[in-house]
Parts: sequence; structure tokens; C-alpha cells
Amino acid sequence: MSYSKQETIKMVMESIKEPKWIYKGGFINYRGKTSDSREYYTEVTAKELLNNNILGLLQSIHEIVRASGYRTNSHDGVVSTGIAPGSSNRIEERYALNMYNKSKDGINFDEIGTIIDYQIPLKNSKADLGLGKIDLISKTQDYIWLHELKIGKNKETLLRCVLEIATYYQLLSKSTFINSYSEFKGYTVDKIKKGILIQKGSSQAEELEEMKSGKREHLYDLMKILDVEAFIIEEADQHLTIHKGISEIESLQKMVNRLKSYSFCTIDEYLGMVAGGEIVKKENLVDDIQFQLENPSHPLASDFRFGRIKYADQIRDKAKKMKENIPDETLLNIHEILFDCCAAVRLSIAQALSYIGTEASIPYLKRLLDEEPESKMVREGTREALSECITRTTVQ
Repeated sequence: MSYSKQETIKMVMESIKEPKWIYKGGFINYRGKTSDSREYYTEVTAKELLNNNILGLLQSIHEIVRASGYRTNSHDGVVSTGIAPGSSNRIEERYALNMYNKSKDGINFDEIGTIIDYQIPLKNSKADLGLGKIDLISKTQDYIWLHELKIGKNKETLLRCVLEIATYYQLLSKSTFINSYSEFKGYTVDKIKKGILIQKGSSQAEELEEMKSGKREHLYDLMKILDVEAFIIEEADQHLTIHKGISEIESLQKMVNRLKSYSFCTIDEYLGMVAGGEIVKKENLVDDIQFQLENPSHPLASDFRFGRIKYADQIRDKAKKMKENIPDETLLNIHEILFDCCAAVRLSIAQALSYIGTEASIPYLKRLLDEEPESKMVREGTREALSECITRTTVQ
């Protein structure tokens, strides 16, 4: 059975009345496309959740404090069902236990670090009906990770995985959780992060590949808003390696692409269109709402402008954390958006280049410093970025 776009949206709107159970909605796992608009069900759903402030909805969920704490003393890495591992239908639980045992043997799982525990309960009493368990928790030097694990022939959508771990994060009493494990001594609640672990070649990994190729953009935005990281598990000769589903460089390039999709326009292009009578010039004190209504396709209309500002801020924040060299093509794209017709975008991109700019960035920053048409803050930010790039070039 197939559903229209509006029927799908109606199901979303019904589900958000109870944020704790959104991830369990049957429609969350719909694959394929709507019967009329031919959009992915998960894209229609993700967009509608974003439009209805999914982060705020999940943050309204009350924590459940487990009086006995979260550590289960019987978790010793041994199967306790008395059933041979191969005959159990609880494949993911067995897989999680296997990863736990590998960490006990000294194996560190790359990006997610050391597995600390498995099958962490969220219920405090019988009244907490319907709640599942966190599949795995791990720690790196900097973070504690909560993981939703999907392996084998599991056909749940990537959207379901993301919403499930984001919901579990909200249900978790974070201070009680940290105090339940001696391994987390010195960590604070802001260091708890959310991840999904999926196998290479799985249906979820295929969705992730589509996301990297430019599809499933609303799902990508939802993952960013909810701060959920995807990790890929690869196996070879019984050896597991785990890496980020979207690398730092791929993530940065996606942000650049998303920024451009919001009617990106350079200063020169903007002034040229104004001079040619194609668009009106947006004055500084004009009412944003009225301007949007009168000029919906204008590059400085609020929908487009705020979209580009959002991604420019993400690029700046990502650049601040980058530890790897930026490919020439990606850097060239960042140099291009440095000249966006919106001053707030220019400022954030200049600040990004103060972290990741190279010798190749210097002429672009000099040009913006010479040509910046309106903003003292942009000039100051550009001057600082130029100084940082020159310093890095000199040191190298």
C-alpha cells in the first residue's frame, strides 16, 4: 500500500502529539516514495519533523531516573540464556556482547573507542512500558557514546535509527548514568554523544551513501540538528573496524553544497542583477516578512538568507574542529561562498578560513578585505583570517 505526501504528513502530525513514541510510528519505517510527489517517505517525514521543531519536541521528554543506576552487575560478557549463540534470534544483542568481549580483550574500536557495557536498561519500574535498551555504550578520550546497533538483515530505516537513539538520549538520566560507571569518572553530561552503528552493505548504509551523493538532504539536516553520528562497521577475517559513515571532509562539503542550494549568489552577481533590473535591492531596514512575501525568489529573502547563514555557521563550527587537510576542490568551493551577497555568511566563512585556510586562501581574503561593501565586522573577521593564513604559511 502506498501513501500520498499529505497522508504521510498527517501521520507525522499525529505522532508528534506524543514525542516519546515518534520513533515507533510505523510510517517511520516506510521505504519507497509517496504515491503523488514521488519523494522518499523518510524525506517527507524528516522535513515535517524539522518544520515542527523535532529537537524541541524530544527535549520535552522527561528523563527516567533509574533508582538502582544503569550498570547491570550480571553483564560479564557471557551469554546467560543457556541457548547456543547461533540459535538465538536476538542477533543484535549477541553482536553487541561480542563487541564488548573484544574490548575486554584490549581491542579499541577506532572512532568509538572502548565498549564499556551493552543492553543498558532505561526502565525504572513496570510503569515504564514499551521502553527498550541502549544497545552499546563506549568511551573515547573525549566522549561517552550511546549507540543504536543495526546489523544483518535489519530493515529499519536510517530515520528510525536516528530517532530511536535521540529519544533514548532524552530518556536517560545523564548524571545518574555517569555516576553508574567508574569508567566515566571525570566526564561531564555534555560529553555524552549519540551514535548509530550500521554494517557496510546494509540497507541503512545504502541510505547513507545516497545521503552522501546529494539525496536525503532532510534526513541529513535532521541528523545534524539531533547531533547523531553514523558509524560503519566493516568485517574482515573476524576483525572489526569502525569508521564514520560521513567523514569530516564529506560532511564539510555537504554543508557547502547545502548552503549553495539556498539560492547562493555572490556580491557581484547580486549587484549585476540589481543593476539589470532583474531583482530589487534589499535595503538594510526593510521588514523581512514583507520583503519575503513580495520577493520570494530573491537571494536575500529570509528563507534563503537564513538557510545560507545556518550552513555558514555550521561550516565555521566544523572548520574549528577539523584536524585534517582540506582537499583543493572543497577549499575552492569555500573560497567561492566567501563572497556571498549576505554579510553574515561572509563573516562566518571568513572565520572558517581562519581555521582551515591555506596559502591558496590568501588572495581571496585580500580581495574581500579590499572589496567588502558594507560590514565592518566582515572586514575585521577577514583581516584576522588573513593574518592566521599568513602565519600558517610562514610556519610551514
